[in-house]
Amino acid sequence: MQGCYDAVPCWIMPTWRVSEQLPAKLGSFDLVILDEASQSDARELPALLRGKKVLVVGDDRQVSPSSAFLSIANIARLRHNFLSEFPFRAEVEPGASIYDLARVMFPAKFVMLKEHFRCVEPIIRFSMQFYNENLIPLRIPKPHARLDPPLIDLYVEDGERRGKSKVNPAEAEVILAEIEKIVEATAPATEGHPSPARSIGVISLIGADQALFIQKLLMERIGEGAMVRHRIVCGDGATMQGDERDIVFISMVADRSRKQAQTSTQYQQRYNVALSRARDRMILVRSVREEELNPNDLKAKVIAHFRDPMPKVGSPTAELIDLCQSEFEKSVFRALVDRGYHVTPQVGSVGFSIDMVVEARAGEGLRSNVTGTDITAPSAGPMTCAASGSLSGSVGCSGVALARTLALILKASSRTYSLPLIA
Repeated sequence: MQGCYDAVPCWIMPTWRVSEQLPAKLGSFDLVILDEASQSDARELPALLRGKKVLVVGDDRQVSPSSAFLSIANIARLRHNFLSEFPFRAEVEPGASIYDLARVMFPAKFVMLKEHFRCVEPIIRFSMQFYNENLIPLRIPKPHARLDPPLIDLYVEDGERRGKSKVNPAEAEVILAEIEKIVEATAPATEGHPSPARSIGVISLIGADQALFIQKLLMERIGEGAMVRHRIVCGDGATMQGDERDIVFISMVADRSRKQAQTSTQYQQRYNVALSRARDRMILVRSVREEELNPNDLKAKVIAHFRDPMPKVGSPTAELIDLCQSEFEKSVFRALVDRGYHVTPQVGSVGFSIDMVVEARAGEGLRSNVTGTDITAPSAGPMTCAASGSLSGSVGCSGVALARTLALILKASSRTYSLPLIA
């Protein structure tokens, strides 16, 4: 087996298998990448020691290892016996992660990845409060895949926890009913056309008992086939860390009589993970009102986010048109919006952008790069429209004429056009 190691350029495996399958040799790999490092502790160090270079990927604002149920006396004794002279002993003790260790050992090498691809913007905006830099939401689903509204808040009037357990049967019934509707509304698969089943997740904000209770009822009421078809997973935030689903149900579990405030860093990590797993829609099911909660309680902040997820603006169109960089672009924007198209200006990332994304009604998109002199100038020069796919055109026209042209291109087949239009 050892003779085969050099023949395999890339090895992918969980860290616990590294010591079983790979030789115990320092620097045996050019690069070792440790993903989900915020969930890893000192037991993953042997894997890192096998790399000449190390890339540690994680998020300290997400769920980290826990030191619960460990003897404080034993930890203190081991610290004194083995780590008394180690400069970073706090970062290798229980409750700390490899990501924490990397942050303090290599502070100048830290890179923040700000582009977010999983969730639509109204969903991921809740998590932005946990980071020093704003995330840049880049997910723009096609019209046929978009779920409006992306956030739904369901208040259960008679919801309450069962005895001393962490189960809220009334919230569970609401979630079950909603999932049953989704399953019934999903068209069955046919030959050559797979089922368009959306994946579903259920997350409990207080322990995993509620999620397991819902999972048991789902198996009884919709069956294993539907569970597999919709890739239904139930658990707490840690269960779905690193995972995602199209639709996620959040069960708050807390009721009017048991609504202990959750404000610590540990809860912030759990809420950050739980409320950033949904790609297109997140549904909150709760049995408590916002005014019944401590304003600093994360539960209250979640309810407030569902009520008002986006910054206040006069109107959505007014906010978008402000992104246009010239009067010419604004004229194109207004003309397309007046024709019923959804237009998003200045879409891009990492310093590169296109001027407009115009979504067609049938689900196709047209990405446009609009250049030219200001439309208010005495003589507006020619402008270029670079469209997605094989569609492109070069026209000299006003913004209104350009909008008319784009509307025609959106309806046309994939061919190349060169259209000299008159405004």
